Amino acid sequence: MERISVVYRGKIYRRSPKAKQRAHRVYYWCHDKWKQAPHSLHRDMWIDAHGPIPTGMHVHHKDGNPFNNALTNFELKNAGDHLRHHMRA
Repeated sequence: MERISVVYRGKIYRRSPKAKQRAHRVYYWCHDKWKQAPHSLHRDMWIDAHGPIPTGMHVHHKDGNPFNNALTNFELKNAGDHLRHHMRA
């Protein structure tokens, strides 16, 4: 399967444009430790810039473009508001 990779802070994050699941197509993921869940690039970037993400909050791409991983394009939304935003889009 074709993959697209980016390197952030020495770690490789990948996405698979032809994957069945949307999250695997549009978000970059790093799986760097055996038997641990992968982590996403946009969440790691937020944590590096602003600290831990509070429980119940999601990192949202303000412009709606998950490929735009500029820090200025991120904002925190509570899980309910984030889901409602994407359900109407």
